[in-house]
Amino acid sequence: MNETERDELLIRMDERQKAIYTITLNQETHLAKLNSKVADHVLKIAFNQEKISNIEKFIENGIPVRFTKKQYTAAGISAMTLISTLIIAVGKMIGWF
Repeated sequence: MNETERDELLIRMDERQKAIYTITLNQETHLAKLNSKVADHVLKIAFNQEKISNIEKFIENGIPVRFTKKQYTAAGISAMTLISTLIIAVGKMIGWF
């Protein structure tokens, strides 16, 4: 191997090494993006599993309903209004009013 062949070989090896370095950098960047997406998906899956377990608990035990005093009052007023409206409507149909 003479001097020019050796220099050409070294140049080709240097170019190959640069190409390999560039490809490796691109692969590492791509892998970092994929890892962040996987970590995000793992968190979302864990959050969804927690939601599903809460829903399953509600299905098994029923949903606890606690009304406030204002809600009881509003429901009572609504029921009284409905009953009085029905009485008036039936009374008009029968001829009381």
